[in-house]
Amino acid sequence: MKRLLLLLTLVLAQPAAADMGKQFYKERIDAANSMVSVALRAKNAGDIDQLCLEIGTAARVIGVYMTGMNKHFPAEDWFAYRQKLRGIHEKYECVQRGHTAP
Repeated sequence: MKRLLLLLTLVLAQPAAADMGKQFYKERIDAANSMVSVALRAKNAGDIDQLCLEIGTAARVIGVYMTGMNKHFPAEDWFAYRQKLRGIHEKYECVQRGHTAP
């Protein structure tokens, strides 16, 4: 049982501890940017719940993979970008609408 828990801990820690390579992080950046684009379309359509979902998810993706993004794409301030997304999430009162805080 202890070995199983240790293995589970190692598996769960893998994305944070391993360097997945530049292409991996580029794909995460593209996904986050796509989510932000969808959020803007949702805002223009008046769908605030979709905006909240997309912005929150993009902020979480950046938060999870920030270390690798900083390593491979240091010109971008990923922390500031994530904070900006969190500010949008707060501005539209997404948590009060039932969405999880990023």
